[in-house]
Amino acid sequence: MAMERLFPAHCVSCGARTPGHSHPFCEQCLIGTSLLTPEMIFLPRRRMAPVRVAALFEYGASVRRAITAGKYGGEPWRLRQLGRLCAPVARIFEPKVLVPVPSAASSLVRRGFHPAWEVAVGIADELGADVVMVGMRKRGYLTQASLSAAQRRQLAPSQFVISRLPRGPYLIVDDVITTGATVSAFATALELHGAKAAIGAVCVAASV
Repeated sequence: MAMERLFPAHCVSCGARTPGHSHPFCEQCLIGTSLLTPEMIFLPRRRMAPVRVAALFEYGASVRRAITAGKYGGEPWRLRQLGRLCAPVARIFEPKVLVPVPSAASSLVRRGFHPAWEVAVGIADELGADVVMVGMRKRGYLTQASLSAAQRRQLAPSQFVISRLPRGPYLIVDDVITTGATVSAFATALELHGAKAAIGAVCVAASV
């Protein structure tokens, strides 16, 4: 199991067999990736400090294919592998608790898992941090994929129901940010619930 974790047998993007290969992407797909780090993205919020987000990749073809297969193809192992790649970026924040952004209820029923949870588990495997699902989305909210960019920017923190929080500091985890509205709203919901140590967010890819 340890060898499989360190040397994945299949490329996370194209699915090609890569026995003994030490990177989640095969050589061909790796060419199609673009690293963003160490750049930070700052998501502005009204009357609150910006949310600091670290993204590992640009949302290019190889990364998009890997995330899409993980989220919609029923292959969450791809998201966990991508999470392991994000671990060095997440380590910058020195988190104690990884907090995945919860999926919409309809998406959770359809998939059977939260994509952000799978990414967070991959990060936790490398860092030894705890992964805690501290909230859920209220029923009735549309999935992100069904919203326009303008609609996403109107997302309110009230869409999230936050349960009891463990002791932080916290690091929010998501798979992709586009407008950044979801991460921003989730961070605000955590802080309104008393998370004084919500220290930032990390995601696999960004297109903001």
